[in-house]
This record gives sequence, C-alpha cells and structure tokens, in this order.
Amino acid sequence: MRPRKTPRFRPTVMVVDDEPKVCRLLRSLGEEGYHVVTATSGKRALALALAIRPDVVVLDVVMPGIDGVATLRELRKQVTGAPL
Repeated sequence: MRPRKTPRFRPTVMVVDDEPKVCRLLRSLGEEGYHVVTATSGKRALALALAIRPDVVVLDVVMPGIDGVATLRELRKQVTGAPL
C-alpha cells in the first residue's frame, strides 16, 4: 500500500493589470506551483479579493477607473489579514 500524498499548499497570486498581455504573462506563475487569478480592473480586483482572499497581489498602479493606489487602499480596508 502506497502512503498518501498530502495536498501541497498552493499560494494564490492575484494579478491586477488593465493590459491582458501582462495578465497572460504572469499566469505562467501557475507552472511554478501557484494558483493564479487575474483581474483587469480595480473594481473587479476588489470583488475577487473578497471572494478568494489571495496570499499575494501583484497590482498595476496606472489603470483606468480605480487606479492601483486606490485599489490598494480599498484592499487594505476590506481584506483583513492579507499581507498588503
């Protein structure tokens, strides 16, 4: 009988960038064992972060609508316990 493999922790990385090419590029972190989710706007990032509670956020600063700085402020308010 083989020993059971314990599930490996896969940190969740949330990539927030209004450029789809950047999001696609950073999805390659999945090949390194990370669970990667992407958002192309600050508004979408806020909703997504509340739902998934990411371990790390890679955030573009210059975005239309809610920029990266405002998104970061809101993430700090709404997602308690996140290392932001």
